[in-house]
Amino acid sequence: MTSVAGADGGVSPMVSAETLYDMPERDGWFRRAVKFFSDSKAAVSGVLLALFVTMAIFAPIIAPYHYAEQDRQASLQPPSQEHLLGTDRLGRDIFSRIIYGARISVRIGFIAVGIAAVIGVPIGLVAGYGNKWVDEGLMRIVDAWLAFPNLIFLLFVISITGPGLTKVMIALGVNSFPIYARLTRGMTLSIKEREFITAARAMGGSEWRILGRHVLPNALQPIIVQGSLALGAAVLAETSLSFLGIGIGAPTPSWGVIIADGFPMIRTNPWVALLPGVAIVLFVLSVNLMGDRLRDVMDPRLRGSR
Repeated sequence: MTSVAGADGGVSPMVSAETLYDMPERDGWFRRAVKFFSDSKAAVSGVLLALFVTMAIFAPIIAPYHYAEQDRQASLQPPSQEHLLGTDRLGRDIFSRIIYGARISVRIGFIAVGIAAVIGVPIGLVAGYGNKWVDEGLMRIVDAWLAFPNLIFLLFVISITGPGLTKVMIALGVNSFPIYARLTRGMTLSIKEREFITAARAMGGSEWRILGRHVLPNALQPIIVQGSLALGAAVLAETSLSFLGIGIGAPTPSWGVIIADGFPMIRTNPWVALLPGVAIVLFVLSVNLMGDRLRDVMDPRLRGSR
């Protein structure tokens, strides 16, 4: 904490960027982690997320079969000791394909959210901190982008660029950046009126330095929460596109592709489509629970009651 001279000649403390919100006590990282996961929904979501991330990283080691390995003699077998979750019409092991599908979903979620944040956060900072004309110009572009239906935009982009993992991640990220732009703008409009921003200007700080060192750190908390919640939305969007046949195509084991393969036979062999759906539900649920817990911890209005 630094000090500035007051109008009466005295010295008054200047609020630093890190004290805009009531930061948690400076315990060790282990004690803070234990406190964070003491909440039941944080514990459940943490276990599920750890499971999915482990599956994504070590898929070739964990999976009993390769995702594309076929055994026509074992076509459409129900769950058994040899195939824990059964097989599809080509004799491919469903359990192995779900494990490899976790690798794709985790990658898509994090990269799509990262792309959206990298585009949207700077736009929100400049719009909220700039003058009226800059704000109006940038926000009208963002509003026009939000007015365009999400699914139609994704269909339009993928129809031009073609299906594929990288193209789907870019399309999802570009489609979602207005959310971060509007959220960051709102936070910036509030933060720039704080006393420590005025003090930073009085001490000769440049506008870009103030944005990067004072405004952005204090706006990160809701952005992090939004990003955690958007992970599940990105996975759902990719799954929907792949199910419709315009996202990631076969033989890549996207969860949406697996469900699409098993959907025509859902009445006779339900495990082919239903079990990947269960994986999607668990992943999205775990991400949303973690996002709720992050919001509870980071929101100063809720922290006192948790």
